[in-house]
Amino acid sequence: MKEDTINILIADDDQISSMVLEIMLNHLGHTNVTIVESPKAAIKSAEYNAFDLILMDIHFGNGIDGIQAYKQISNFRDIPVIYMTSVSDNEVYNRAKETDFLEFIIKPVLVTSLSSALKKVKHIKKKAS
Repeated sequence: MKEDTINILIADDDQISSMVLEIMLNHLGHTNVTIVESPKAAIKSAEYNAFDLILMDIHFGNGIDGIQAYKQISNFRDIPVIYMTSVSDNEVYNRAKETDFLEFIIKPVLVTSLSSALKKVKHIKKKAS
């Protein structure tokens, strides 16, 4: 595996958004992408796999949201998170800030925003090694 390879988990219940993100990531040279469609699946996947980044949608259907899921993940893994949301307000943003996120991106996600965030992850990964 290349040294600059980033293992990425996408957690989003919108299949089209997930596919578009995967295409953008592939275009940027990142092919190690896992997609899950629920917060619970994200928690389980993060428990059993080594990810360098989580792209986490905040709003899911019923149950816990992406912020709550990431709080659970951060109890057992130190993985940077980029939150994605199509609906943002101060309450959601302030809740997200409690988790020390890497980026907070309003959907639709632009390839430039994604590329910039990936550079931050590469820098973090490089410092850790």
